[in-house]
Amino acid sequence: MKLNDALLGLVVALLGGAIVLGARSFPQMAHFQYGPGFFPTLLGSLLVASGLIMGLRGLRTVGRTPLVELAAWTRSRRHVVDGAGVVAAVVFYNLTVHTLGFPITAFLMLAALFLRLRGRVGEALVLALLITLVAHQAFVELLLVPLPWGVLEPFSGVLTWR
Repeated sequence: MKLNDALLGLVVALLGGAIVLGARSFPQMAHFQYGPGFFPTLLGSLLVASGLIMGLRGLRTVGRTPLVELAAWTRSRRHVVDGAGVVAAVVFYNLTVHTLGFPITAFLMLAALFLRLRGRVGEALVLALLITLVAHQAFVELLLVPLPWGVLEPFSGVLTWR
């Protein structure tokens, strides 16, 4: 999909504006000229300026080019279903991760995606299991990021290597 620069510039400028507004809520530091909101405000302001420049330049082509031009893959039913499957997997993850826990949710999500995209049951299940285990260990043991255990909470002490 290709967006006209006028439309894309508007999106970039709005995103920059949202960043600037969000950074205004950051606390001020005593005895410092710059607080935690300085760099987000600077980057957001640059995004607003870049978006406005891009949008104004894109306005010159509005009549000659479409605002949104769909890519060739959007005419393929299989590709559209595959893309929707990825979006559905992310929605499934967000809705179930706290209830089922990361290990179960990630395994189910990856297994479903691998089955849809690759089609081999054994390969999909093995890959989903290995990737889930590696991702879980990387986040929990190496990066020290706690992931939700969900229904596996009673077994969390047995399932960790620490």
